[in-house]
Amino acid sequence: LCRWGLTSLPNPLNTLVAIRRMLTPNGSFATSVWEVEPKGRPLASLAVAVAREMFDLPSPRPGAPSLSGSAENALEKEMIHAGFTDVRVEEMTLILELPSTEDCTQYLMDVSPDFAVLLSDKSSGQQAEYRQRLAEKLRQYMIVDGSVRIPNVTICAVGRR
Repeated sequence: LCRWGLTSLPNPLNTLVAIRRMLTPNGSFATSVWEVEPKGRPLASLAVAVAREMFDLPSPRPGAPSLSGSAENALEKEMIHAGFTDVRVEEMTLILELPSTEDCTQYLMDVSPDFAVLLSDKSSGQQAEYRQRLAEKLRQYMIVDGSVRIPNVTICAVGRR
């Protein structure tokens, strides 16, 4: 099982080939990846967009590992190319629910070391402005009580050796 880590690796295809080789005969491997931004992880997409606007961050580096196009199609093709059989792929929507936009920012800091480091060296004024700008972008996901419900799309796949 590999949950949301495959695309963070330098060469997802080589990793899939190695995993398949380590499975027992007829063994199964299950994985998931996020759909391509921003559909996959809207909160992360918005957070990065605001950070780029405010802090002049570089664009993602060329050649960064990814499953280009539709993650569903790419993942299925990569698993088949790696030698898996009986490959099944399914899209799922996961709802991230947090009490407020401020909790969304805190959640990002808790789950993303890179994001926490990015904000840690900013002044308190810059951090407050960042939080305000992100909150404005998140209004589209707010419900009547002020909480935030953000749909995230993940692709789940399973294949056999």
